[in-house]
Amino acid sequence: MYPSHKSILRYITLFVVLAAAGIWLFNESEQAAAPVAFSEKGEPGPDMRPSEWEWLRRTSPYGNADAEAFQKEFQRARQMRATAKPMAVQAVEFAGPSNIGGRIVDIEFNPQDPTIVYAAAATGGVFKSTDTGNTWFPIFDEVAILTIGDICVDPANPDIIYVGTGEANGGHNNMPGGGLYKSTDAGATWQLMGLENTVSIGRVRVNPLNTQEVFVAAQGSYFAPNPDRGLYRSTDGGATWDNIFFISDSTGATDLIIDPANPQRMIVAMWERVRYPEFGTHLYGETSGLYRTTDGGANWTELSGGLPNPDATNVG
Repeated sequence: MYPSHKSILRYITLFVVLAAAGIWLFNESEQAAAPVAFSEKGEPGPDMRPSEWEWLRRTSPYGNADAEAFQKEFQRARQMRATAKPMAVQAVEFAGPSNIGGRIVDIEFNPQDPTIVYAAAATGGVFKSTDTGNTWFPIFDEVAILTIGDICVDPANPDIIYVGTGEANGGHNNMPGGGLYKSTDAGATWQLMGLENTVSIGRVRVNPLNTQEVFVAAQGSYFAPNPDRGLYRSTDGGATWDNIFFISDSTGATDLIIDPANPQRMIVAMWERVRYPEFGTHLYGETSGLYRTTDGGANWTELSGGLPNPDATNVG
């Protein structure tokens, strides 16, 4: 006895449903297995290299590391180490090498005592010398953020030092910072003054005629567009901040110079740069360049007149 037309139709319908379900499950498993990038909002993006996806997933899956969470965990680890019972260990002998200094991003002298020198290492913290550089000792280790962008010594009171964290130079091995730090006792202690989400700071300047006015050139996040970029100003020694020059969430400030005779005149270097893990690095763009103000930052004009094409090179 042959099956009826209704039975045949049911078998065909069942087969189509099962086939569609199998195709859907296969696609879902492929998408789940594929490494994806994440935006700061946690939304999946294009595929990236497996090694970069693994690094980003384990360090900062939403674009930027949480500086506050890092500090909490560091303080917790420090407390655990302080209260832990000492372990019996064998003697350790240094095996070297000892002639590798790493990248130095800034050197500053005490303007009133040239025997005192400060050096900022890109990935090693801040060091101080009291004998014109013959010997050095670390002064920033308590902060636990050892990636440094710049140092600035207050010209009127050299006991006041500002340190911008997060190296602003381009590179695949850069590490994020955690804002601007201030010392009022020549580096013995440090206080966070904000700007934690700027990620990388290229320059810190103090108005030589009004040292309560502080400027920070913030490059911003390495791996994702973010709004915490551009030039910031504080009029109360770093207690509060205003962004006085912002171009886009992919263009940050890398350097700043202030006219010492007329601090209303400033030139800032802006760099359009984001290293997208999923499709490489965007190193320059048409918004890169030098910008000048003659009214303390109220208005800015882009400079040209013989400078390199900003869409073909980096600035700062």
